[in-house]
Amino acid sequence: MAPSLTVVVDRVYTNDMGQLQAGESVTRRRRRDTKQDVPDPVPVRLPDALKARVEAHRQRLLQLTGIRPSRSEVIVMLIERGLAAVETEAAPKKR
Repeated sequence: MAPSLTVVVDRVYTNDMGQLQAGESVTRRRRRDTKQDVPDPVPVRLPDALKARVEAHRQRLLQLTGIRPSRSEVIVMLIERGLAAVETEAAPKKR
């Protein structure tokens, strides 16, 4: 007598079984969940000299920390540092 085979219905699950319903699109759910965390892209044209300076700073960070940040991460970090410096200078000084 041949062993009987059972039919298995394909279902999509993650490690957390309650997180994703059967048949729900992983891509659609992931995009909806992370949409709030992803900043809007801002296309910027940078002159070659400025791109070279950003790349040089990126290489310095790699040497200092051993971490290879992306170019966009370095640009965001430099913008934040520059704005912090400008805001500090513009703040009223206490006498």
